[in-house]
Amino acid sequence: AGVPANELLNEFVVQTVFDAQNFKAVLFQASPMIMVGLAGCMAFRARFWNLGLEGQMIWGAIGATAISLFQVGPEFLRLPLMMAA
Repeated sequence: AGVPANELLNEFVVQTVFDAQNFKAVLFQASPMIMVGLAGCMAFRARFWNLGLEGQMIWGAIGATAISLFQVGPEFLRLPLMMAA
C-alpha cells in the first residue's frame, strides 16, 4: 500500500537473491524447513502419510543430539546417522 513496485521488487528479490551475504542468510534460515520438506517428501514417496512435520523436525533434532552426545556408532558414520535422524 503506497510502495512503488520497483522498490518492492528491488528489496524482495534483488537484495535477497543477488547479494551474496543476504542469500547466505536466507539459505541458513531456510535450511531446517528445506530438510523437513525433503523428509516429508521421502515419507510421502514411501506412501506413509505423515502430517506432523513439525514434530518430525523436533524429534529429528532430539535424535541427532542424542547421537552426538552419546557418540553412537563409529565416528565416520555419526554425521550420516545424525542426518538420517
